[in-house]
Amino acid sequence: MGDDAAASPTYLIDLLETGLSQCIAALRAMVDRDWSARAGTLDWTCWQTVDHVTDCLFSYGLQIAGRVQGGWLKLQELHAQPEASPSELLDSLDAVGNLFVAIVRDAPADVISSDGYFDLQIADWIARALNEALLHTFDVLSGLGASLEPSRDVCAFVLATPTLWMYDGVDDRRAPDPWSAMLVGSGRSTA
Repeated sequence: MGDDAAASPTYLIDLLETGLSQCIAALRAMVDRDWSARAGTLDWTCWQTVDHVTDCLFSYGLQIAGRVQGGWLKLQELHAQPEASPSELLDSLDAVGNLFVAIVRDAPADVISSDGYFDLQIADWIARALNEALLHTFDVLSGLGASLEPSRDVCAFVLATPTLWMYDGVDDRRAPDPWSAMLVGSGRSTA
């Protein structure tokens, strides 16, 4: 795929939708498990981790929609009601994911919004959303005894995003594929 196609808004939206749908489908297959289990090596439970991802996507979308410059909107975190079942929690994640996709799709291509440290373009926000969703889905599935195999293109896009500084030192040659490189770069694997 050429550079122009890889940078097109349509391609970015396709990557976003693919990554989010892969995460939600993998998590939905686990709704009958005990979501009070620890999410991989995190201190959070599986339930808390998915709740966190929902808040991240919501917050990222609001930053873009608000064209925020120099900080975060003065809002509190978004959380599911404590009695929400895993299925209901995933309904919320799916809804907020769809909201994030709609905000990104409708934003002007040249919109810049701050995360409090950096001025981010739409592609940066998409990469951050995918990074959160993929890695935390991995955490949850690890805690529930399952695994995730996301799209190679989605992972390669995340790895190539310059504002995700945690991947700067990742030697792709050490890892057999982009997903493995993401796991190494995030400290979830040694390759």
